[in-house]
Amino acid sequence: MTERAAATIAAGTRADAVPDGSQGEISADESSPAPANRRARRLRWTFGALLGLAISAGSIYIATRKVSLHEISTSLANAHYVWLIPSIALTYVALWLRGVRWQALFLHRDNVSQGACFHSVSIGLMFNNILPSRAGEVVRVLAVRRATGVSAVEAGMTIVVERLLDVFILAIGGVILWPLLPDRTWINVLGLVCSGVIVGFIALVIALTVFRQKLPQLLIRLLVRLPFISDRRAQSVREAIGLGTGIMLRPVRLAEACGLTALIWALVGLSSWVLFPAFSLHTSGLAPWLLLIANSFAMTVPSSPGTVGVYEASVQAALTAFGVSKGHALSYALVLHAVNFFPIILTGLISTAVIGMNVLHPGARGATPVHE
Repeated sequence: MTERAAATIAAGTRADAVPDGSQGEISADESSPAPANRRARRLRWTFGALLGLAISAGSIYIATRKVSLHEISTSLANAHYVWLIPSIALTYVALWLRGVRWQALFLHRDNVSQGACFHSVSIGLMFNNILPSRAGEVVRVLAVRRATGVSAVEAGMTIVVERLLDVFILAIGGVILWPLLPDRTWINVLGLVCSGVIVGFIALVIALTVFRQKLPQLLIRLLVRLPFISDRRAQSVREAIGLGTGIMLRPVRLAEACGLTALIWALVGLSSWVLFPAFSLHTSGLAPWLLLIANSFAMTVPSSPGTVGVYEASVQAALTAFGVSKGHALSYALVLHAVNFFPIILTGLISTAVIGMNVLHPGARGATPVHE
């Protein structure tokens, strides 16, 4: 994806940032940033991309250092690829549940169909695989906006909540497993990070509950101070943010979302576990779960498109902690990465056709939203 395409995505996000109709409009001045802002954004994007490439290059070096190419080729040649079938099947079930979960995160879930959420999630994950800095989340917002007409701000805030739930559930798993895992420095650091995430999430929920009456006015005061935000637009953005984060203050809905999140990650862990026999990995039953948690947290680190290198290094580290050789672990990591790459790309391409989105210019507006 070129810089032009990335600029198109950013432009589409600005254009969709305000809900339809009476909820506010964006003037020509507001939607056209100054050249200095464009240069600053381009510099930030370039710096992020270069940082991601550097981290990926370092991860590739770590993963391949002192690894025999012969061991990798032999391991790949002798693998039993029939086990790809259940692994890919579980990947697709988890993908469908991601769509179900995203619909559940909208306060008024009837405003977005399950199909629109599934296709938008698929498109977002596809672009996450081919763009740096998780830019696919922006495309996901554009996709659901196109399919349902929902506010881009509201959709974006539900993604923020989704990410919080992901790291919270994974952190709970990490803390539960921590005493049972091998005594490695990086595993202990991961355990401390997981503990911090849990404390932070609980503190956030408590703060939102205690200050729920004051937060809307505080948000309005912050928004109106921005030079490109009018009073009317600030009010509409505040309402959209409230809708996008509303389930955080509704215990039953929050518990439902946490349950779906736990089920999704359990399926992702199982999809990696059923691939173990393909490489004759006879390790502890804890291995796929350490792999899941280590890999998921590693994905939050800036990297190249497709998280090349970071993905393989994190999977390799988890398996070598249980005595698997680096070459054998790297072979498994390459295949597992393919399982989580190519099916997602295929599903994302199909979903773009269903929604009617231009793959090269996802920010381009279509004629009419597709309501399912």
